[in-house]
Order: sequence, then structure tokens, then C-alpha cells
Amino acid sequence: MNALGRVWFPLAVIALVALALPGMALFGLHVAGLEGPTNDWLLANLKLSFHPALPLWACGVLLAVPPVLVLLYFLKLKRKPLEVPSTFLWKKSVEDLHVNSLFQWLRRNVLLLLQLLAVLGLIYGILAPKFFARGGEGRRYVVLVDNSASMSATDVSPNRLAQAKDAAIAEIDAAGESDAGMVIAFSGAAEIRQSFTTNKVALKQAVRDIGPTSRPTRLEEALALAESLANPSRSTEDVAVRPDNATRTYVANEGRTTDVHLFSDGRFPDVSDFARGNLNLQFHSVGKPGPEVDNVGIVAFSATRDESDPSRLFVSVRLLNFRPKPANVKLELTVLVDGRTQKSYDRSVNLPARLIETPAGDSNLPAKDIPGENSATYEIPELDDRQEVVLRARIVGHTDALPADDEAQLVVGVVRRANVLIAGPPNAVLDAFFNDRATQEVCAVRRITPAQLTDRAMYLDPAQKGTFDLVIFDRCVPAREEDMPQSNTLFIGRPPPPWKLPGEPQPEGKTVEKVSQPAIKGWVPQHGLLRYLSGLHEVGVFEAYRVTGLPPRTPKLMEGDRDLLLMFTLSRGSYTDAVLAFPILNDVGEWNTNWPLLPSFPLFLRNTLYTLGNVRDASSEENTVPGEVKILRPAETVDRIEVTAPGSLEAVAVDRGSRVDFAFAGTDKPGVYNVRWRGGSRRFAVNLLDPDESNIQPRTSVTVGSEAVVAGASEKKPRELWKWLILAALAVVLVEWYVYNQRVFV
Repeated sequence: MNALGRVWFPLAVIALVALALPGMALFGLHVAGLEGPTNDWLLANLKLSFHPALPLWACGVLLAVPPVLVLLYFLKLKRKPLEVPSTFLWKKSVEDLHVNSLFQWLRRNVLLLLQLLAVLGLIYGILAPKFFARGGEGRRYVVLVDNSASMSATDVSPNRLAQAKDAAIAEIDAAGESDAGMVIAFSGAAEIRQSFTTNKVALKQAVRDIGPTSRPTRLEEALALAESLANPSRSTEDVAVRPDNATRTYVANEGRTTDVHLFSDGRFPDVSDFARGNLNLQFHSVGKPGPEVDNVGIVAFSATRDESDPSRLFVSVRLLNFRPKPANVKLELTVLVDGRTQKSYDRSVNLPARLIETPAGDSNLPAKDIPGENSATYEIPELDDRQEVVLRARIVGHTDALPADDEAQLVVGVVRRANVLIAGPPNAVLDAFFNDRATQEVCAVRRITPAQLTDRAMYLDPAQKGTFDLVIFDRCVPAREEDMPQSNTLFIGRPPPPWKLPGEPQPEGKTVEKVSQPAIKGWVPQHGLLRYLSGLHEVGVFEAYRVTGLPPRTPKLMEGDRDLLLMFTLSRGSYTDAVLAFPILNDVGEWNTNWPLLPSFPLFLRNTLYTLGNVRDASSEENTVPGEVKILRPAETVDRIEVTAPGSLEAVAVDRGSRVDFAFAGTDKPGVYNVRWRGGSRRFAVNLLDPDESNIQPRTSVTVGSEAVVAGASEKKPRELWKWLILAALAVVLVEWYVYNQRVFV
């Protein structure tokens, strides 16, 4: 025991100094720039990592404390008052001098041990060690953060987007140091906020920078983007070994398993046709779970003019109640003319409670979610149909978890007339439609002969400048593809260039042949050109053309027997070329079909005028959802327009470029946008109006591909040991203070 009592103290001091050596070594590796490889080794073998939390000079000062502390104890005199004979006193004084030499052993002192322990706790605390539940395997992961309109719901504090960002940051913290992550924000469209990197600081900052939007939610683009970047279709090895101009694959890309963490409330349509491949999808549901939803929203807003009295307007507003109890809300409709309030209407709307019907028995059918629904209708008289009127509907005196759907705007504009050019020989059938007074109210028609298609003033120059909205080629075509107009077209009885008539030399892979007396077997009534058409099987055709060599996936609008395509559309940049593969009148002016005698024919021409001619009548302004590209076609031919967003004083200039129309993509903010150009202006409205976004109940599972993905919790953050080490050091300091005050010496 006496031997143990003599050696325990020096052994303890040696052990404490030895414990400081790994910290000094890690600090040296950090100074030498080897922190990354060292962390990789620690993760692979010990599941640890370190990141010094202090500047280099401060770390150096702290690491120098243990040897300095021991040195001070070497030099410190430790005398204890004691009455002894004088000769003994001199003997002890000489021993004190020996003890304080650097080569003599320290006196046993508990304070030294406690102080060394405190300093060691601080040393390893500033190294910020972390313990991971799994080692670093260099995996890849993608963080998808939903920032759509429903993510602004305040059913959780402060809102769902903030909760999703916190959970995404926790997931990034849980990743290994060698794991590469990517951040994608998505709503109606997907955007890469941070490409693959192992820098967690950059990844977390990218998540923090994600802001809310008013867009609806669509997951398809985000998944496709993640899949294309995580598993590219072509491997780098294939690119390295593949000869120039080679088409086949030499080294197949085997893909790489990638974890995709989806942070969303799930308010988007299922993506059942997506092949997940190597993507391991994990869904993290955001929001307050359960059916206790607090939201009433406007989901539809429309207006029509009275055909007999254009100054009278009929307005309808549809509301849905997603609360589990009935709601009574006050709906305010405001009529604004030139930005000033002309009239205001208030109406109380009673909405029944939301009803969730669960199938009886052991049925696997999903429960029916039936929100409470009601509509408010208004009749607004004495409006000038030559003015552009803005209607604003909003729920007043009511608060819920999603204010974004409590207001909607609608622009009831004046008629935009289309500029139509008809090229071809005389055609009484077309003249009967386009000479009608109702048709002339929405379009201006110019006619030229087939010979004038080569005339620069009559056709070539205005066609290339985009003067026309719609060009109808009746039994004639431009001589060259370069002469095609900068507009939508309808070809009647002739295929467009580069196809030629039967008997003429055809381009390679393309043919045109005559077919006698085809029968119509089917058509696509959902397409804009054939909307509301019925009874087309009654149409008789004497002679038609079979056109081959069409591009893949050409829309087939009308099909006949013998695999004959009687109507189809071709894409030409931003323009659409519709082709009717049989003429109305033949080359000698005789009837080739009885279609003009049926009610569906004038309806077809009207659909063509409105769909391809960019006609906008006084009540046909379609709603634009936030984030959707708005196609604008001024009444005049201009090269630039200026668009002012709601609440903004600065206009955004949009150049036409090679297009005839203008594509404006800055529609992120709901409200009324003002468009101006030289000689005119117009407005258009942007609204959410999406029942899926208004139903803010978080989903517990989503379907991606063929399987349902159930929501799960985020991975736990790595255990940050430095906090506990600092607390331990503080506790040791307190014990040392107590021992010092008790004057305890061993």
C-alpha cells in the first residue's frame, strides 16, 4: 500500500499529460491542412469527427496550458507551518530547494490533477468532436424542400416552411463528413439551390435561403431533376473511352444509390408513373397532423357577359371549407375601373362542415374527403364593355391558417381582335364564316391568292414580321419552308412544306398519296380545335391525302379507316401548324366533303380562330397560376413590352426576340399585372385558385412510382461531445475551487 501511495500521483499526472497528446496531434493536423483526411479516417474507424471552434492562435494558447501548468507546479514552493528544532528547519529548507528543481518529483497535490482535468476538457471541447451513429461511407443524398403556397400555413409555429427547413438542416447535420449532399427547392417548378458538395455549411445556408412562394406544388420536376443529377444517363468512363461521333454506349452507367429526403406537407398529386430507379425516397411530413384543418379558401372565380346586353356581367365565386365544422364568412366583391373602386358588394356565405367518409368494412378504398362547398353569384349592371375592368373577391373579417387563398383577382377585358390571313382560291364556305358579323367582331381578315404568296409586300414581309395571328392556307402552301409565317397556321387540303403533292419529288422519308372516300373513325374532343364537336362520323369525304414521315408523337386529332390520319398538328418552334388532310372544295371549286352542311363545321372554324388566332374576348381571360409563363400578344406589332408586377413601381422589359408573342415568366406574386407597349396596354391576373393547396391537411404518405412512401422522422443529429466536455471542465473547476478552499493536501 505504501508503494501504491507513492506512485499513484505521478502515474495520474503522466496519464493526464498523455491524454492531452491526441488533442495536440489533432491540432497539428488541422494546422497542416490535413483535417479532411483525418476526419475520413476517424469516421471510418471510430465514427468521430472534429472541427476546431477557435482561431489557430487561441487553440495554440489553450494547448500550451498543460505543460505550463505542470511547470508552475515544479517551481511552486509548498510549505506547511510546523514548529521544529532549528537544525531540522534548515534541513527541510534545503529539501524544499531540491523539490523545486526541474528534475525532482512533484509533491502530491489534488489541485494539480483537477486543474489538468479542467484544461483537458477545454482542449477537447474546442476541437468540437462529434460522434456519428454510422460511419462515413461517402454516400449521396438530396434534400427536397417544398416552398409552395401551402407551406406558408401557420398551423405550426412560425409556419410549415420554417419547420421543414429546420428538419432539413437536422438531416444535413446527421450526414457523414464525406457524404455529398444537394439542396433542391420545389413548388410548381424545381430549382437547384446547392449542387453536390460535402460542405455542410454551404448546404445548410442553401436551406436557410429558401423563401416562400405562392405557387402550387408539383413533385415531378423535382424528382426528375434529382434523378438526372444523382444518376446521369451517361457515365464519365463512357465519355472517356467512346470515340468521336460514336452513338453506342461503351461503358454502361450502373447508377448510384442516392437518398432523397422530401420535406413537404404532401399537398401534390401522386407521381405514379415515375421510375425511382436508384433513388431511395424518404418522406418527412410537415405540419400539424390530423384532420383538424383551419382553412376556408376561394378556389374558383369567373365572369361572363350577357350576350344580349354586354354591359351586364355575371360573376361567380366558389369557396371551399376544410374545417371540421360549418363556417359563415363574409365575401366582398369590389369592381375597379382604371384602378378606382366603382362598386362594392358584400355577401354572407354559409359553408357546411368538411366531411370525411370512411369506407365500411375491410375495404381498401381510400376515405372520401368532401370539403364544405358553396358559391356566391353577382349580377353587375352598367359596365362599359370597352373598358378593362378588374374584379377583386376576398374573404373579410376571417382568419385561418392559410391567408394566401382568401383573395382573388379577375380581369374582364375588352376584345382583342385577331389578324387573320386567308391564302387560296375563292372559297364560299370560308367566306360565309369570316364575313359573318359575329366573326368580324373578333378578327380582321385579309385575303390573297396563291400567286401572291411570293409577293414581298402582300405576304413575305408581313408574314416574317409576325403581322398575322393566324394564316389559313386553303389548297396552297408557301414555296419554301423559309417562307412559313411567324404565326400559327391551318393547312386545308395540302400538307405543309417540305411535303409535296403526289407525283412531285418528295424529301427523303416523306410521302403523300391520295386516298378515296375515307371514313372518320375517331377524334379527340379534348383538344382545343375539336372542343364541343360531336357527330363527326357523319362527315363524308370524297378524297383525302395520306401523309407519312411525320415526327414521333405527332398529335392525331382525327383518324379515319385504313390507318389514315385526317387531322394532326405539327410544332414549329413556338407556333402550331394544324393540318386538315382533305380539302373543303377541290381544285375546280366542287365540294369535296359534306362537313360544311353539319353544325360542327362552323364550330370547328370558331375553335380554330380562338385557339390558333389568339383571340381574347371580354370574358375569356384565363386564370394564370403563380409561376406559370404568361403568353402575351399585343394587338400591335411591337418589339418590346413592359410588365409591372402588383405592388411594384418598376416595370420589367420583355423583348420579343424571334417570337411574335411575348413570354413573361415573372408571375410569382398573386395580383393584377399591368402590361404596356407603344400604343396600348392590358392587364392580367395571377391567382392561386387550387383546391389541393387550400386543403392544408398534411399527408402521411405519398405515392411515387408503384409504391406508397410513408412519412418518417428525420435522422438524429450526431452527438456533439464538445458541449459535455465543456460542462465537465466546468464541474472540475468547481471541485477544484472547493478543494482549494478546504486546504486539502494529500
